[in-house]
Amino acid sequence: MQDGGKRRKFLGGYLYDVNDDGESVTITGYKGSETALEIPSEMDGKRVESIGERAFYDCDGLKEVSIPGSVKSIEAGAFYDCNGLKEVSIPGSVERIGDSAFSGCRGLEEVSIPGSMESIGDEAFSFCRGLEEVRISEGVKSIGVFAFGYCSRLEEVSIPGSVESIGDRAFYF
Repeated sequence: MQDGGKRRKFLGGYLYDVNDDGESVTITGYKGSETALEIPSEMDGKRVESIGERAFYDCDGLKEVSIPGSVKSIEAGAFYDCNGLKEVSIPGSVERIGDSAFSGCRGLEEVSIPGSMESIGDEAFSFCRGLEEVRISEGVKSIGVFAFGYCSRLEEVSIPGSVESIGDRAFYF
């Protein structure tokens, strides 16, 4: 299947595009019913490099997600409105979390941001009303606008000295 020059494929519940380099893929959708999901590091022998925009949008049944060390970016809205998501494992390979990537994940209780990321996108974890603890590792340089907005249960945040800028209302509630 072709879509805008991309080679779109479906395997094991995942919809994905082969990236331009021909050696890596971006997951663009999920049609499975797993509650605990370990995203594979490879699809058809190609490394999973990115979780695409809205790939897991509104997957309410999803409770746990483990992202493999091959992933470098989690794009905008990738896990938007996954209300049942309680636990996500973000590996040190991730360099970027896009805008609203985990917005509306009301069940998410804690998150650790690896130091491999320079910035946390705007509204990346906004409206995660169950979020109580955020650990940001040394290396992160900026926290986006409203990144943790309306996380009304947030009790503990560790911000390292490497953070140079914090966007407007980043922790607003």
